[in-house]
Amino acid sequence: MVRLTIDSRKLAKEIIKKKAEKVLIQAPAGLKRKIADIVQKLERKTNAKIFLSADSCFGACDIPIGTIKVLKPDLVLHIGHAKMLALQNISYFPLQYEFSKKEKAMLLKLLIKELKSKGIRKACGVATIQYIELLKWIAKEAAKHGIKIVLKKSKYGIAGQVLGCETSAARSKAEAIVFVGDGVFHAIGIAKAEKKSVLILNPLAKHVRWLEKKKLREIEKKRIATLFKAKQAKRFGIVLSVKPGQFNEKLALEAKRILEANGKEAVLIAADDITEHALLDFNLDCFVAIACPRLADDAPYWKKPLIGFEELQLIFGK
Repeated sequence: MVRLTIDSRKLAKEIIKKKAEKVLIQAPAGLKRKIADIVQKLERKTNAKIFLSADSCFGACDIPIGTIKVLKPDLVLHIGHAKMLALQNISYFPLQYEFSKKEKAMLLKLLIKELKSKGIRKACGVATIQYIELLKWIAKEAAKHGIKIVLKKSKYGIAGQVLGCETSAARSKAEAIVFVGDGVFHAIGIAKAEKKSVLILNPLAKHVRWLEKKKLREIEKKRIATLFKAKQAKRFGIVLSVKPGQFNEKLALEAKRILEANGKEAVLIAADDITEHALLDFNLDCFVAIACPRLADDAPYWKKPLIGFEELQLIFGK
């Protein structure tokens, strides 16, 4: 049976090591319930006062700075993601799914069969942090079947790791890219960046399937429609994310300069969670997200067009 467990002993050890008396624990949706179940155990083991963050947690870049400034914890435990930011008194605890030998053997068999059916003998392997250990095992075992799966270090130093916004580990001359993870969000980001078909091995659903270029073309058609609307807009909101891993005031000011140089009106908006509901109140024609580059993927579903900085340059810059 697949398991995703939180080792309370490791958390307690970190709290004791840092001599923390007040601790803030942050976790993404889906893990908050598991964290709530171990709070009392942690308090008994450490004598620390434990607070749980109810703020959003979309990734390692999303640290609750506002809550930290008010609460002033001695230590913040960020659960679920690998380290991205070197911030004082913040400890990252990435989690890994655990699989039985039988489950791993079945997943390997599915992957090998699909790659061989396409005549692929070399692939670049990537995964989200929760599946990195599984990916390493698959790469090792695949070699015994004549399939070479290359693992490259990511920008943050972990071999094979990809984020929604960072896919450099998928960059290689291999014939194909194998992504180990659930859902298609990361796979779409990889395919868009690398311009290759991606084979998705979903360990939870226990299946493999290709994310073909046809799917990307459909996405691109929707993006082109969004860009056309953006080019016709007159009043723009430049939305600057205040999340520490996304904040870039210099880029926001450059976006404002580009728009005004092209005869457009532009206002600067600061936001933590960037949502359509919050932005519609401003009654502007278009929004430029200076934030997570994948945020614009939601654009086809918004009432007003939303674009990123690179798309702004494409329309109005060089």
